[in-house]
Amino acid sequence: MNTAFTSLTARALAAAVLAALTAQGHASTLVEDKIFSAPMPHTLLEQSGPTVKVHRVRLQGLMGSEADNATALAKLHQDVQQCVAERARQGMPTKPPQRWPDFILSARRDSYFARNRAIVYSHGSAHLLNTLDCSLIESDVATAALVSSKGTCNIDLIHKTASGACDAGAHADAIAVAMHHRPSETETNQALQKLAADPKTAAMAAAMRRMVPPEATHGTGQHKTILGIDCEVWNQMGGPDTGTVCLAHGGSFQPAISARNPVEAGIELEFLSKRGANMKAIDAQLDADVNSAVFAPYLADGYVVQDGKRK
Repeated sequence: MNTAFTSLTARALAAAVLAALTAQGHASTLVEDKIFSAPMPHTLLEQSGPTVKVHRVRLQGLMGSEADNATALAKLHQDVQQCVAERARQGMPTKPPQRWPDFILSARRDSYFARNRAIVYSHGSAHLLNTLDCSLIESDVATAALVSSKGTCNIDLIHKTASGACDAGAHADAIAVAMHHRPSETETNQALQKLAADPKTAAMAAAMRRMVPPEATHGTGQHKTILGIDCEVWNQMGGPDTGTVCLAHGGSFQPAISARNPVEAGIELEFLSKRGANMKAIDAQLDADVNSAVFAPYLADGYVVQDGKRK
């Protein structure tokens, strides 16, 4: 077979495939559809049973900036085109994607904050080129973290495993340690020392010291209204050049801790970062009554905790 003709045909085929796929736009993938269309965890629970008052929020977005995502998507298109051309040159079959992701790395976060505990359900997806047939490899991750004065219970929602402070009561008896939402470095250290002195809260103090850099975030005084809820814009660690987070402190109570950064102790409605995640609340409610089982996914049938006992 004429090598030049084969190369030309391969390039033409790859260009045609890329043009057709690009014309489709970003219709999102099945993994993205599953992640972004799934209901919040509390809606899946039966209405019967004890309830607990929480502030709840769903955040959705992407990892990295929109510019980074656009660059990565363009690179993915290019990689598929090159893969199709190479395999066509070799006379090998291909399965280029019929649907393209909106985001190379996407994320969803469902958070529930009570007076004495918080749980965050985190879901993410990633899309990579499968060089074997030019299709896309779609992967998703689903985890949860229950946090309180009793420590942290880390939960793998896909493999149904849990480890850490995963008690039978899902931290219902945890101590509500009130923390000011704008602590100075001195106030932060004093609060951590107080927590560390009490055996019941020492685990939380140790975790907080690992999470909190010496320089605490600080409020800017700027406010936003997101989903009808007022929040204050804070600079993230490193200053405004790093990013901002908008924290709400409304409702009938202030959570003792935030599952992402206990020192901030606010409800995140938005965070914008130049190096990390960029997410915004698409659903939020203060003072919502939800089934308390939302704090205990690991107590469902089929889960195995660290000691190997099936719950």
